[in-house]
Amino acid sequence: MKQVISYLRIKEWLASKVVFMFGILLLFYYCISANFDEVLLKTVAYFLYVSMFLAISYVVNDFADMEIDKMAGKKKVITNMPKWLIWSSLIVMAVIGNTLVLICADDKLLCVVFIILTYFLGLAYSTLGIRFKERGIWGLIECSFAQRCMPLLMILVLVKLDITMILMLVGWIVLSFIDGLRYIIIHQVNDLKNDVVAGVNTYVNNKKGNYRKLIIGLLITEIIIICILLISLWVKETIVTIIFVFVNVGLEYCIYIVIQKYAMKDIFLTYDSVPMEAFYNALFPILSGLCMISLDMRWFVVLFIMIAICFNPFLVKCKIAAVYIESKVKK
Repeated sequence: MKQVISYLRIKEWLASKVVFMFGILLLFYYCISANFDEVLLKTVAYFLYVSMFLAISYVVNDFADMEIDKMAGKKKVITNMPKWLIWSSLIVMAVIGNTLVLICADDKLLCVVFIILTYFLGLAYSTLGIRFKERGIWGLIECSFAQRCMPLLMILVLVKLDITMILMLVGWIVLSFIDGLRYIIIHQVNDLKNDVVAGVNTYVNNKKGNYRKLIIGLLITEIIIICILLISLWVKETIVTIIFVFVNVGLEYCIYIVIQKYAMKDIFLTYDSVPMEAFYNALFPILSGLCMISLDMRWFVVLFIMIAICFNPFLVKCKIAAVYIESKVKK
């Protein structure tokens, strides 16, 4: 099982990208007061669709970079696997991820178009003879849009949205895109030495020293956008929304002190705890789940699953924050 998790790189997308997108879907369900019985299958379909797309994207990237990873000294499960097994796993994942969503989609033609475009952009980052990964700024833009934005478009064929909610979906897509850019830049900062050794041409490799201010600018933009996108929750679920936001502010402050002051690391350039990560990957999805419970208690099952997925990563955040709290208590 550990090898399967490592092969699919589940830890890199399940508790982050999937849960965040799932939280967005639930928020739209809340806005339209969705009936549990009517959307349950669609909910499962969306979860499988996003999960399998991301799994395939990561596996294909590892497959394309096997020789580069060897040069950089990286050891991955895929390196020792026969090619027929890799190709077979990709086909199985594609079937699992796309079959149910096609069955559930209200507009099946548009669903097929979204699937084709999503997979094309997802694979073009490292393969298909395009390899956006090595095209500087275009690599950042393409990867962020493919992994963070394209899966959100599937909401259009699963949820009946009016003009206002379509604009809200556009807002979530913009937020996800900006957040994706920030993560990719941080990733390239951390991989800079390996990329230089392997001769990989990336944005950070070309723009040495210019990325920190960009990351901070992206973060500020995200915070402004998320405050606007949560207006429906500010209005309908004021108290619980304020509580979650204040918890996030306190958590982020404590983490900032520990990483920036105690550990002497640049919090904007490390993966130890990316700012707003706790909110996107745990607090917001759980908040959306709680709102759905106010419509139908049966949503508790979905909320429980999300909490189970988010628990360990969020616990890590809490442990980091606890270091600051303990330091103050001891004084």
